[in-house]
Amino acid sequence: IDHNTIFSSLTHCAGAGDASWDGAMDNKKGATNITYSYNYIHDHQKVALNGYSDSDTANDAMRVTYHHNRFENVQARLPLQRRGRTHIYNNYFNNVNTSGINVRMGGLSLIESNYFENVKNPVTSRDSSAIGYWELRNNFVGSGITWYTPSSSVVNATNWATTKAFGATGYSYTVTPAAQVKAKALATAGAGKNLAE
Repeated sequence: IDHNTIFSSLTHCAGAGDASWDGAMDNKKGATNITYSYNYIHDHQKVALNGYSDSDTANDAMRVTYHHNRFENVQARLPLQRRGRTHIYNNYFNNVNTSGINVRMGGLSLIESNYFENVKNPVTSRDSSAIGYWELRNNFVGSGITWYTPSSSVVNATNWATTKAFGATGYSYTVTPAAQVKAKALATAGAGKNLAE
């Protein structure tokens, strides 16, 4: 899924209910080997879901990659990951109002060379009966980062430390230095934006 612009309206989302403006980019019920690249997602409530429910073990085999995407003025789920493995690299996160990358139910995420600014709970594990894990590599952490811990079952990456090694991705890729990711995302992410590869 490459070079799309996906949005709704946060103004109209307010008070619309939990299921409204949901699922801009969801992967469920055994979907796997999916890549989201150079997309611009903005003004949306619940952006990306990996895994149908906490009890769906088909998600154990799920593999999803997110790279060079631009997430701005959104609420949460960047993604919400239940089980499986995600590789999240070279993405720009700005004005995230509830939570960013939420890894749950034993899921594992490699979070690499991303650019975060004005994000609440940028990397977290919350809202499930079991936590998830992450390996953090060379991310740029800008201004406006805040943390909220509603209960003792929440784990936040407040110290930006790895909780579990990811291992090999199984494919080759080139990483843009994290400090350059914002400028690259603004120039290339979205429909018709320079068609970077």
